[in-house]
Amino acid sequence: MIDQINTNGYIGTREPEQSLEQRSQQFSSEKARIARAALARIDDHDTLLLDGGTSTAALAKLLPERRGLHVITNNLLALPLLRELPEGRVSVLGGDLRVGSMSTVGPAAFTMLERLSADKAFVSADGVVAGRGLCEASAEQAYLKELMIRQAARVFVLADASKLGRDRQQYWSLLNGSWTLITTAREPELLTPFVADTNVEVEVLDPEAPTRLRS
Repeated sequence: MIDQINTNGYIGTREPEQSLEQRSQQFSSEKARIARAALARIDDHDTLLLDGGTSTAALAKLLPERRGLHVITNNLLALPLLRELPEGRVSVLGGDLRVGSMSTVGPAAFTMLERLSADKAFVSADGVVAGRGLCEASAEQAYLKELMIRQAARVFVLADASKLGRDRQQYWSLLNGSWTLITTAREPELLTPFVADTNVEVEVLDPEAPTRLRS
């Protein structure tokens, strides 16, 4: 681990980024439940921004259940899952391959995003901190997510309990406007900072029943 000064001047410990294989195996059932809840927020003929990551790839697997979607994504893991969108369309953000997440980043992706808009953005992160934003292992990832957030009318953050309050990476995407957190976390100490933030709608998935709990 590496001691790092973050943007608030706080000296903390930066964690090494986990491999794609590790992230794919962790919390797979939680990611599937989060993806199903996210799908309920999507209407036929929506234009979506779909971020890189395994949580958003889980959502991509379900998107063929909607018709006429336009999906704009840098998530290369999602592409095989989007081949058969009914009456749909897929736009791939260009740029450089980031092998650690199998996604595209860099100036080409940024330029394309700046010229697009979407009904909804679905993003994931290494960590989500109330009142601050999303933390990431690279500046390019953080900036791309911030552009997605900026270009979408509605923003949804997909995060299991391990991501809430986690600030162990050094780069940040700001969440300045209204957004929705979809999570499987149940612990009050994790949820309270988000519930107290008037910009955040919190959707907590009940493991015992299909009912969604919103605060």
